[in-house]
Amino acid sequence: MPIYPNATSNRRPYYPKQQQTQTGQQPQQPSGHTTTETPETQQNASPPSGQSRPDTRPFMIQEKILDMMKYGKPAVANFPGRERVLADEIRRSMQTMLRLAIIVKKKYYKKTTLQELDVELEILQKLIQIAQDKSYYGQKFSPPLSAQKYKHWSGLLTEIGKMIGGYMKSFK
Repeated sequence: MPIYPNATSNRRPYYPKQQQTQTGQQPQQPSGHTTTETPETQQNASPPSGQSRPDTRPFMIQEKILDMMKYGKPAVANFPGRERVLADEIRRSMQTMLRLAIIVKKKYYKKTTLQELDVELEILQKLIQIAQDKSYYGQKFSPPLSAQKYKHWSGLLTEIGKMIGGYMKSFK
């Protein structure tokens, strides 16, 4: 049973501030007028006619890509000079993924951009796979990316891939 009268849940109803009367009490609302808007429903209410409100919710794929970039940038910075081209390609791929995630968030038709984001994710996965592959570098050089960093980084990319896949399924 709700604690508050005329409420359907235990959450405290939101009443806008009202002016107090001279006696210090709040004036009664007119009969038939009840305020059941909470701050959440006021936020989700449609904007005044002709105006569009920007979407302020965080886009989770974009947030995960930013987290991955925060991890990947220092890892790539430690690559030796002979692997600068690979490091630049990895950086470029991460930036392209962020750019595509922003485009997906803003576009109305998202399917093709999501496919591009999925392709860029696979490219990045292959680039970091090359960066840790011992057979690619031979016995003379050690790979620039350690197995531990590769495991963590590929885990982040797998998580992003699952999110992209789920998002793509919702548009089919």
